[in-house]
Amino acid sequence: VSLGPIHFYSFGTLFIIGIMVSWFLLKYLVELHSLLIRVFYVGMPWLIIGGGIGGRLGFVLTHLDKFYRNWGAVFSVWTWWGEWELWAGVIG
Repeated sequence: VSLGPIHFYSFGTLFIIGIMVSWFLLKYLVELHSLLIRVFYVGMPWLIIGGGIGGRLGFVLTHLDKFYRNWGAVFSVWTWWGEWELWAGVIG
């Protein structure tokens, strides 16, 4: 979907929705169990980082043939090599 010069892709949109759902879920769990709000602010960045690393690692492990001769491309997340696996991001 495009709104003028801005393009929305399904993966990016789902990534943002996942972050928002994680945010609200973690905040709910912190309030439910009467934990310190510090738990929320410490836990949320780890959820985002874990999802990103898990998604990238899942793609690399399921497509090792693409990285066999070019291991530097594992860290190339902003180019066409920068694909992710949704299932691995959820697990991560």
